[in-house]
Amino acid sequence: MQQTVSTDLILKIKRGDTMKIQKYRAWVTGTENVMYQPREVWINNGEVWLSNAKGLPEKKVAADKVILSRATGYKDQNDVEMFKGDILKINDTYAEIDYDGSCFLVSFIEKVKENQVDKNYLVILTVKELVEDYKVTVIGNVYANPELKELVKG
Repeated sequence: MQQTVSTDLILKIKRGDTMKIQKYRAWVTGTENVMYQPREVWINNGEVWLSNAKGLPEKKVAADKVILSRATGYKDQNDVEMFKGDILKINDTYAEIDYDGSCFLVSFIEKVKENQVDKNYLVILTVKELVEDYKVTVIGNVYANPELKELVKG
């Protein structure tokens, strides 16, 4: 499910301060279709400003053309940071990271052989549980690579 930024929201997300603040990626839709990882994001009066590495405003876009994707706080086995909307390869299956309002979740079908019979189990885990128990690789995200959604549907 895509989440777009509310046009009446005023928000400043800042990285690099002494307290840990969530990281975000900003997917700009429309004619551009580009993923940014800004240092700061300002949202006001229907406009979104994305900063450069120095924290200076660099890009202005309409709020309805931006999808913010929040970092999970975890990395895959290749040390790639994971965000909401990322598609993961988990063993021989695929899953999309989702956020339910309180935590990041993934669900996937795991094939297990029990008593010489193949069985499929639906597995639903938090991202924390996932990275503790499985080898996970980020292979893309649903915004830059919408075709990867087909792998998740399997």
